[in-house]
Amino acid sequence: FLKTVESINLSNGTDLSSMFDGCYGLTNITLEGSVNANISFDGCPELSYDSIKSILTACAATTNSNEKTVSFNRTIADQNNELTNLVATCTSKGWTVSGLTITTA
Repeated sequence: FLKTVESINLSNGTDLSSMFDGCYGLTNITLEGSVNANISFDGCPELSYDSIKSILTACAATTNSNEKTVSFNRTIADQNNELTNLVATCTSKGWTVSGLTITTA
């Protein structure tokens, strides 16, 4: 099973919606640059806090204003409102963030 992706730049990707399908064991991923297209982590229910933060940071760095969706299948406790603030930034840049339930620590 794929568990870790050390560093990946998806800035030039145009359809990332099924890139991580079936990656149930993926816990750690670090995205570099920005994400500018729909992307799904529905099949990755074990993503770490830092991985979700990295994904949302890359989405927040989007270089286009098109409507896009990033989807998860995860409930996770926030730390100092970091994830909540990143979701708000993503939303303001055209993202719909679905399937991510953020709780207070």
